[in-house]
Amino acid sequence: MKFFVILGAALSLNFLSGCTFTPVMGLKETSPPPTAVVAAPQLGEAGFGDFHFDEPVDTSRADVEMMGEPVYACAYARVNNESGPLMLMLIDGRLARIDVDGGARAQALDNGLTIGSTVAEIKAVYGARAVATPNKYDEQGTNYEVSLSDTVGLVFETSDDKVTTFRVGRHEEVLWVEGCS
Repeated sequence: MKFFVILGAALSLNFLSGCTFTPVMGLKETSPPPTAVVAAPQLGEAGFGDFHFDEPVDTSRADVEMMGEPVYACAYARVNNESGPLMLMLIDGRLARIDVDGGARAQALDNGLTIGSTVAEIKAVYGARAVATPNKYDEQGTNYEVSLSDTVGLVFETSDDKVTTFRVGRHEEVLWVEGCS
C-alpha cells in the first residue's frame, strides 16, 4: 500500500511541477519548448524586410506614413522600426530607394555599416567598388558610390571621415541628390 501512496504522490508532484515521470521513480526536469527567434529585418540589396526594390508599397499599412504629396510621381513614405525611421522613396507607388539619416540608433546595412561608420570601414567592405565623388553641399564631405548589382546601388555621404547619411536603391534614383525635388 505504501508503494501506491508514494507512486501517487510522485505522479501528483509530476503533474503539478511540470516534471516528467521516469520509470525509475525519479523526477526529471523538462526544458521549456524552444521559442522562435524572429530576425530583425535587414537593409540591403533587396530592400528592407518585406519592402523590396521595384515592387509596389502598400501605403495603407499601419507602419507606413506618407510624407506629403507626390512630385512628378515621386513621393516619400516614412517607416518606423526599432532602429529608427527609414524614408522610402516611391516612384509611381514602387520602392525606388531607402534613405537612412542620422540618429544614434540608425538602421545598419546587412554588412554592419551605418551612420558613424568610417571611410576606412567602407573601403574595407567594398574596396575599389566604393568610388569617391564630391559632396554637393559639404565642401569637406565626400560621397562613396557603390554598385551592388545590375539594378541596385548605394551612396554613403561622409563628412570628417564618418558616414552622415546613406541611401540604397535603384541606380538612377540612388544618385538623385535632391530626393524627389
